[in-house]
Amino acid sequence: MQHQITVYDFDKKDDNRYFIDAFGIEPFFVMEFCFDNVIVEWEKYKNKAWYELHRQYQYETTLVTPQGEQPIKVHIICHDEDVYFKGELEKAPIVSVGIKYDGKELWGHGKDYFWIDAFADLQKQLPNGILLKCCLTCRHGNMSPVGNNLNELFCTNDIAITQKSDLYFCTEDENE
Repeated sequence: MQHQITVYDFDKKDDNRYFIDAFGIEPFFVMEFCFDNVIVEWEKYKNKAWYELHRQYQYETTLVTPQGEQPIKVHIICHDEDVYFKGELEKAPIVSVGIKYDGKELWGHGKDYFWIDAFADLQKQLPNGILLKCCLTCRHGNMSPVGNNLNELFCTNDIAITQKSDLYFCTEDENE
């Protein structure tokens, strides 16, 4: 530890013991310890972990086609740091929304943190008469006017909206 370690995990093992998974000059190691008080310091902040800067989601949604509604998987990739794509530097944030339709992969791309422009770009790539049907594209799907959160929409299908304050949602329940 005289030179430097990279900490992969810091967690509690039981009531009195903690552990750190780390890597130093030698291979990976685990350190277990107890403490009553601790101060953690570092010289500089490097960045969020890679899994915080590059997130992926998969959802089921629906395509409206002339043959009827068709369930489809949507793959969403979000980058909060610059990345190279096809040899070109793309400035963050970057959102990509992809589906497989008619034997082809279609991807919409955008810069909006809430994915809206990526979904709109994907819709433009679908053939005429084929529509994405999901909460984000529905007239009843609303983000909170008092502070949006990523991946959070509220359904107003059962709400009579007569004034702006009818759209003020307040919930602590993620499922709601």
